[in-house]
Amino acid sequence: MADLSFTLTPQYVINITHEMGNGAGFTIVAGIATNDGASKDHYGDPLATTTELTALLEANLFDKERRFVENETSDFFYDSAAVSGDFAPDDQTGGTGFWLKIVGSSNTTFNPQVGTSYTLVANDNDKVVTLDNSSAIILTVPTGLGLQYRVTLIQLGTGQVTVTADGTTLNSLLGFIKIAGQNGVAGLLVTATNTFTLAGDLVA
Repeated sequence: MADLSFTLTPQYVINITHEMGNGAGFTIVAGIATNDGASKDHYGDPLATTTELTALLEANLFDKERRFVENETSDFFYDSAAVSGDFAPDDQTGGTGFWLKIVGSSNTTFNPQVGTSYTLVANDNDKVVTLDNSSAIILTVPTGLGLQYRVTLIQLGTGQVTVTADGTTLNSLLGFIKIAGQNGVAGLLVTATNTFTLAGDLVA
């Protein structure tokens, strides 16, 4: 005789399991038939800010869960095995489990900087950082920016921008690390943990 059971998972997904007498059966998860019970719907409710994102309890998150964050106009997904990323849950344990921003959004976000120094932050991922000053500008690339990090740099002013590493490895063609001049553009892309490639309008 067949048994029919209902299970509510910690991720609020309803599993309906139908077991046959011969051991065969199937599982329906959130209305999608699978043979392993894995949910194919990883989207959670949208959030207003990244503060709300990091406030989600690690114990209630599942691997590759995805959330849209309104003030970032972008999706983030949770990688339970990641050792670095854009944001960590406030109650993170063991140093693993990070939210990673999904790059490639059609919306361009600018971060205008007018000082003579600026250190990149995780929130600059997939943004355009403009640097505008008449004096020389130092842009620093620190550790911990995440494994999907990329940023576009534009020198708007006459002050030349020099990109420097702080605990990171910075690679570029011929070792050039300065933007060539006013309105010059450079791209910075992570290639491995704390390792970046700089390319664009560069000079020695």
